[in-house]
Amino acid sequence: MLQTGDCLLIETNPNGYGHIQFHLFILILIYQKEIIYTIIVPVETLRSPKHDRTTVLKPGCHEFITKDSYINYRRAKITPVSDLQQHVDDGDMKVKSPFNEAILQRVCDGILKSQFTPTDVRELYQDYLYGNF
Repeated sequence: MLQTGDCLLIETNPNGYGHIQFHLFILILIYQKEIIYTIIVPVETLRSPKHDRTTVLKPGCHEFITKDSYINYRRAKITPVSDLQQHVDDGDMKVKSPFNEAILQRVCDGILKSQFTPTDVRELYQDYLYGNF
């Protein structure tokens, strides 16, 4: 069963050369009545001064991070955890080791700090934090 802090390697768009790309996503589980949702946020390579610097990760902070990276809150999404679990069970997504607690907390804090977090993601996380379910 997937848990908060778990990381998934998810196939994303092909690059300009037609090669399939994979991105690391961090899961933050939100329990709402009978349904367990997750906010998934991608980790991407930091290449531009325009990238969101709310949460920057350095090489070595996780086995998958080999270059300066950032959490791309703009691409954060909400999805039922059951959907992700089905993709993992089918082999479409690969589970990677979780981030440590300190980094996970920075990622969670960034949901509310980043100006790029989608409104629905921000509101769900705020509701979760303040017990508004």
